[in-house]
Amino acid sequence: MVQVTLKSGDKKLVFAHIEFESHPTTSVGERMFRYYRRIYDSFGEDITAIVIYTGWDFPKVFDRYEKIIFGARLTYSFNTYKIKEQTEEDLIQNPNPFAIVVLANLYVLQSKNDDTKRLTFKEKVYELAKKRNYS
Repeated sequence: MVQVTLKSGDKKLVFAHIEFESHPTTSVGERMFRYYRRIYDSFGEDITAIVIYTGWDFPKVFDRYEKIIFGARLTYSFNTYKIKEQTEEDLIQNPNPFAIVVLANLYVLQSKNDDTKRLTFKEKVYELAKKRNYS
């Protein structure tokens, strides 16, 4: 969870959840709702949340939690970002430092069980970071 300052000067809380579990015991949506409720109860502030899916697979319902009990409906929707849906070219062109992190994860997905390919990808990420003067 981080506090960010918007262009307007307002400060907001952002909760980022990185999902890498393949078969969790509770749904991502249910966990996100629990996190939201606990954070809201603790801080009393509006927050936004994002789930970053780092693998090839993600749940059938990946962007919300919904519960219906005797006609009462509770729905909590949250933002999602799927690394597997990003393109190498877009990430290379993106000046945001986070794009390099996403690119590295995308390369991991694309080089499973191929050490030679993975080494080539690592070299590409290193060169890109060096070109942008990152340590």
